Amino acid sequence: MSRERFCNNPRPAHNGSSCVGDNKETSHCHDRECPINGGWSHWSTFSHCSVTCGGGNSTRSRTCTNPSPAHGGHSCQGDPIQTTTCRNTPCPVDGGWGGWSQWNAQCSVTCGQGVRTRDRHCSNPPPAHGGAACVGNAFDSQACQQPDCPVNGQWSGWSGFSLCSSTCGPGAQIRKRTCTQPPPSNGGSSCVGDEIESVQCQINPCPATTTQQWITIPTNHPASFVTLKKK
Repeated sequence: MSRERFCNNPRPAHNGSSCVGDNKETSHCHDRECPINGGWSHWSTFSHCSVTCGGGNSTRSRTCTNPSPAHGGHSCQGDPIQTTTCRNTPCPVDGGWGGWSQWNAQCSVTCGQGVRTRDRHCSNPPPAHGGAACVGNAFDSQACQQPDCPVNGQWSGWSGFSLCSSTCGPGAQIRKRTCTQPPPSNGGSSCVGDEIESVQCQINPCPATTTQQWITIPTNHPASFVTLKKK
């Protein structure tokens, strides 16, 4: 605050000297602190994204400290935090199996042992955006039994030929085979062809000592002979 005085008591006159000293005097005074309105600091850098994929948030902040409000001054106007979106690329989705279908009603064969199948799909969910495919088999199988299959008979190998049926003169040798490799079963066909085969044989001519006009010799069929008249 200040005060002043005037050189008028008396005024200088008739070349008299003016008053000596200051005509104003000032002294300091202190009523109260002045209000200080707050001011924002600079923004911080944005934080790391809150997620690695699928859309997240990144934030930055500032503080009302440049200067801080004081002595009744106003606080800063505006938001102390700013948010932005980030990482908007879709996240990988790993595939998951759906449920198994019903077993196939039809066996893979009409006789004997076969298989029936069922399947499932990698659709719960399907893999997407680089996600892994389902692990495991898409198909499953189980044995199914139908009526036994017919088995057609097959011949065994021929046996060796038997000894000649006669020690002299015409005779016969036979060999056999059996319908056992395998035998027919479950309505399968029997073997086709002869079970016994015979060939003629003669070891030595018989001495012509008989006076009989008729002789008996074997034929190509086992246990079958024919009687001929000698010339």
